[in-house]
Parts: sequence; C-alpha cells; structure tokens
Amino acid sequence: MNNAGGKPKICLVKDLDEYNFKTMPVGTLLGHRTPESHACILVKDADGTDHTQEYIYTENDEVRLKRPAFPA
Repeated sequence: MNNAGGKPKICLVKDLDEYNFKTMPVGTLLGHRTPESHACILVKDADGTDHTQEYIYTENDEVRLKRPAFPA
C-alpha cells in the first residue's frame, strides 16, 4: 500500500504467500512499517469482525503475529 508520497507504509515479507494453508507460529514476521507510521495490517473474519488486536503486534516497526494463524 502506498501513501500519496509514493513511499510504502508497510512492506510485507516477500515469501508471505508460502504460508498459505500452513500454520504460522507466534512471532512470525509479516512485514515492516515505515518508522513513526501508524499503518497496520487488519485481521477480519468472514463476517467482517475485526480481530486485529488478537493477532497482530508491532515492535521496532516489525509487524508480527501474537498467536498462531492458519491463512487460507
């Protein structure tokens, strides 16, 4: 996702698609966000309920999993 200035706010890891249909363990690195950015990755279920706070945390501008996940 790019902002108006063209710099990405979040860069996903390049091999993220390799986790499809596999369990991603706690602490899995999902990407990096631009320093001082408030950008985030959203996690929603099929009904649109937001579960971001349950699954995602950011530390030192690294976006990681709080709990195991099975992307499909």
